[in-house]
Amino acid sequence: MSRIALSSGYTPIDKGTYKFLVVETEYKEDFGKIKLVFENEAGRRHKETFTIIGNNGKTNEKALYAFTQFAIAILNDEDIEDVDVAELLGSHVISDIVHDKVLNEQTGEERVYAHMKNLVPVNEIKPNFGKTDITQALPNGNEKPATNNNEVEDIFSSLKI
Repeated sequence: MSRIALSSGYTPIDKGTYKFLVVETEYKEDFGKIKLVFENEAGRRHKETFTIIGNNGKTNEKALYAFTQFAIAILNDEDIEDVDVAELLGSHVISDIVHDKVLNEQTGEERVYAHMKNLVPVNEIKPNFGKTDITQALPNGNEKPATNNNEVEDIFSSLKI
């Protein structure tokens, strides 16, 4: 039987400013949870989670506002009124990664959590983005459709960043 080496812990992405590609999205409507997975130019992944429905069944206004700001920045569209998280897939954004340190009072252990702040859209997204398929405009003016995570990764690897 094979043995599996265990991890000594997870190391969050380093603080700094990165260009990210949205490589995975998920919305669990029953639980009010939104997950966005970003990948930077070095291949490091970062996940942001928004719980927009609280345990009491009411809208979590702070989380919904935070997600709204992410969606506006990612799609580069301040006029959107609603969004399907799949529309964010394949989009680029520039963001700062900041670290929050939290002390567990019971164990004395300090944990570091990474968060995205100051999102800036990288390029303009076509007005029909996400309506029929996911299309990402490339720097050379060509367009490449991205309909799944493998194609999104191909888009990312073709960019000269």
